[in-house]
Amino acid sequence: MSSSTGNIRKKTESIKLYTNQLYYKSYPGKPTTNLIPTAESASDFNASLGGVTHDFYRIYIDKDPNQQGMYKSLATGHMSINDVVYKTNFRGHSSKTAGMHTFSASSHDSLKLKIGQEYIFSCEVFVSKRHARSSGLGSVISVKATDQNGKYYGNYDFSKSGTWQVVSIVFTPSLETLVTATSGTSGTSSSAGTSGASSLIKTTLGHTVYFWPQESTTTASERSRGYILYKNPQLEKGSNRSQFTRKGNPRTPAASLKDISSNKNSFSVSGMSFSNESTPIYSKNSFVNLGLTSTKAGLNSSFQVNSTQKKTFDFWFSISSFSDDISTLFYGDISQGSKFTTQDNVSRKQHIYVDQGKIYSDLYNEFGLLSSSFTTESVVEEGVITNVVVSVDMTKASGKINFYVNGTKRNSKIVSNLAAPSNITLLPFLNSTNTILTESVVDYNVAGLSVQKDSSVQAFSKGLTVNYKVSSYNDNGESAASVNSKILIDRQNSSVSVSWNSIRDAKGFYLYRSISNISEYGESSLLLKVLNPFFGKDDIEVINFIDDNSLTLENGSPKSNATYSKYKINNTSFYDGSDMKAAIGQLEGVIYKTSVYSKAFSPSEASYAYIEGSRDFDLTNNTAPYSFSASAGSSIGGYGGGY
Repeated sequence: MSSSTGNIRKKTESIKLYTNQLYYKSYPGKPTTNLIPTAESASDFNASLGGVTHDFYRIYIDKDPNQQGMYKSLATGHMSINDVVYKTNFRGHSSKTAGMHTFSASSHDSLKLKIGQEYIFSCEVFVSKRHARSSGLGSVISVKATDQNGKYYGNYDFSKSGTWQVVSIVFTPSLETLVTATSGTSGTSSSAGTSGASSLIKTTLGHTVYFWPQESTTTASERSRGYILYKNPQLEKGSNRSQFTRKGNPRTPAASLKDISSNKNSFSVSGMSFSNESTPIYSKNSFVNLGLTSTKAGLNSSFQVNSTQKKTFDFWFSISSFSDDISTLFYGDISQGSKFTTQDNVSRKQHIYVDQGKIYSDLYNEFGLLSSSFTTESVVEEGVITNVVVSVDMTKASGKINFYVNGTKRNSKIVSNLAAPSNITLLPFLNSTNTILTESVVDYNVAGLSVQKDSSVQAFSKGLTVNYKVSSYNDNGESAASVNSKILIDRQNSSVSVSWNSIRDAKGFYLYRSISNISEYGESSLLLKVLNPFFGKDDIEVINFIDDNSLTLENGSPKSNATYSKYKINNTSFYDGSDMKAAIGQLEGVIYKTSVYSKAFSPSEASYAYIEGSRDFDLTNNTAPYSFSASAGSSIGGYGGGY
């Protein structure tokens, strides 16, 4: 079954979550407050000049109370039930002030704007093709402080009449003159002295916003024929226009990324930054969470799919940069208050993430047993819009977790319990000099990681017993350490070659060292953390490191027992309790769409998800088109005088 939301089609069978920040019903906009009221009629404006024939009229999609035409007969594009559209007609009046309408701080405290704060005044403007002006820029909106000189203007391009244009003004209120304090006069025996003028610390300035379609005209003929439409006027803090909301209905972070699956699993964008298009920018600083900190209407406090065996994750995203950290697409777990947690030291998490281009899926059951899989090759490129489908069917004997990238199934492997290397080889050799002939501290690259070497420290002395242990690690923890390997340094100024075979499922290794005749390891025994360049490969490869005693030991000691969650290859379930919470997007980049289903996608369904989902994107140019409304055109702005 599919549903249509404009040009956006989606399978809805078994869907439990669907967010799409390219679609206004899912992403109504960046949190903001509109400081301009909505006028139901011309009388609601502070000024309404020119008489009835130059009134502003409200335009609607389904009625025409003033016989001015309904929206679809006046302009191209779409109008929603929440949009505000004003119309006034050009009558060729002798005075250019005819048709001017304003809101001012004298009646609206919201227009007392903070000094030093940046604001943007914007709206979409449409001028009919019949209008007399057919070229040049002309002011159609403006704003000024009521008690200061200077004014800012927003211009319409009349050479493109018959189109919607976004007209905006960015300005910062500032004082033109300051009030200077003066001292008072002295009193006499018979009379009091005069008071001095106190210095006034102003924090706000009252402003007036103008809808003045004829402000830039010079003749009556320029003011003749046709009409002008103002759509969704908004004055808000910041320098970037955001999606329209009416005054008195501020858009808050809660539920600002809405679930349109009808399950009310909406997200909060609190703490996020936003692009120039006022869309969310995901970062590694915080999750976009579902129900962790808010239980307002429209937000569930838990995230259940009503299935412990079958589930599908469907993402459209772009990662701008891979770093040392993983890029999370989805995270679920139980929580305590506003934070994810564990219960009885048992995790129930579900984690879908990308690491250096590979996709990973970790699914825990109620006993904390983990099913984990990953793609064997890097399948995600930096900066490329990508569709990833992770299909989970725990009832299968094999192939429980399948990965699809842009509709195509990719090879993957199951992670087994981590083992420590069992074949550590130690070989001594004599250094050619007494010290390492480098700068005192240099970067030494080891399998992709930079570590620091201190050349002021001499290599190992004769008679020392040097001990080594190696453990494996991945994103779920560390294995128990290997058995101890030791070597007796029999010549002065020696180094040790330490080598071991890679472990397929190890993301990397910890190398511990002690200098002890009885093989004791202190709390600061960690010599090296090294990435496994052969992760996921079944071939036996050797990792080698030369220990010349130049590395400073870090805090950490070898473990007698594993600290990672237990893997269970034949696991038949994942956790889906009522206390499960969810989060998306801890990465450098953008997650455009997120969907979760309580069924496992087949290859054909994964292909369908890619084909239908790709219609929201320009994949040839690797862009994700987004507009505030179907009518909005390109941004045209004008800037006038100053404060």
